[in-house]
Amino acid sequence: EAQHGGFGQRLAAVEKGGDWNLHLLAASVSCTDGGVELPQFDIKDGVLNKYFGAATSVTIPEGVTEIGESAFQGCTSLTSVTIPEGVTKIGEYAFIRCRALAEIHYAGTKEQWAAVEKGDDWNEEVPAKEVLYTGGDAPEFEIADGVLTKYNGSSSAVTIPEEVKSIGKAAFYKCEALASVIIPDGVTEIGVCAFGGCTSLASVSIPGSMTKICEAAFNVCTALASVTIPGSVTEIGKGAFCGCTALAELHFGGTKEQWAAVKKGEGWNEDVPAKEVLVRKQ
Repeated sequence: EAQHGGFGQRLAAVEKGGDWNLHLLAASVSCTDGGVELPQFDIKDGVLNKYFGAATSVTIPEGVTEIGESAFQGCTSLTSVTIPEGVTKIGEYAFIRCRALAEIHYAGTKEQWAAVEKGDDWNEEVPAKEVLYTGGDAPEFEIADGVLTKYNGSSSAVTIPEEVKSIGKAAFYKCEALASVIIPDGVTEIGVCAFGGCTSLASVSIPGSMTKICEAAFNVCTALASVTIPGSVTEIGKGAFCGCTALAELHFGGTKEQWAAVKKGEGWNEDVPAKEVLVRKQ
């Protein structure tokens, strides 16, 4: 715990050397004189020098063009931050040790974010390694190196582009309007919770190139009544179809021997009415 025996304004004016609190556990400084609440932000000439609050969600004010060195250092209660489009520089260690920071939102585009100057270890020990862009028109499919990382559309019927080779973690998570999806040949993996919570999903076409259906891939897809798993699949993750309470038919496109050899995670078919898998090939 760190205390300052003056007003918040006085603390903000104290000249502080670089990394003066680098190894301290204290995430903020409390002021004990006068009962005056410490201002949340120390901002001067567009530079956010320090955040003094303890909120879980913070929106950095418009007009800020630079987030200073160690500005949010050790804000352990912070879970979400929104950075305005006007920010062009983020200093070293700006969010270091913000260990609960799961979401970083940027009000500009992906291209604008790429142009922001970022200091060394600006997000060290931060769980949010990807930035969510809220500016401009987001593409229907976000694809990087063959991985479909995010679906931004709202269609009930989706055909995934042929350039996709794997479906990333939570790519369609809670797309509640999605009723049918066609996965193209060439896709080899459906990622963790990729279609989790898609409660309207009633039809999915899985190609013969598929080898792995990851953990919770179709978790709580409560409208899914029938699924055919191709014979190429060698692994089904934990809870992959857990909570698919309407799934009355499970088909496998290979032989009984192939099905027996498929690595199946714990509870892969928990709460699924189809307890027997219908094998297509004898």
